[in-house]
Amino acid sequence: MKSESSKTWIVSRHIGAIEYMRNAGFKGQVVSHINIDDVRPNDLVVGVVSIALAAVLQAKGVRVCHLIIDIPVHLRGQELDVNTLQQLDAKFAYYAISMVKHHGG
Repeated sequence: MKSESSKTWIVSRHIGAIEYMRNAGFKGQVVSHINIDDVRPNDLVVGVVSIALAAVLQAKGVRVCHLIIDIPVHLRGQELDVNTLQQLDAKFAYYAISMVKHHGG
């Protein structure tokens, strides 16, 4: 649940992805990179972030919503517009991430 003081961060450097997230109802500040010092507990980060960063954000009390895009090989490295993202059936998901330390082996 979003509180009055929480903020939504839309994380992407791709215009098509930003438009896709906005069309899905996400409203907030667009940034190309999330700075851990800028976010607060109960903020929402939506976009594509690394699993390691998502774990740190969640440990801080930030909600992370991932934009999931199954990009075929022939489209990798290209700018994808909102229509292409719709055709690829891009989705959103929240994951609960916990860090398990590796103990050798």
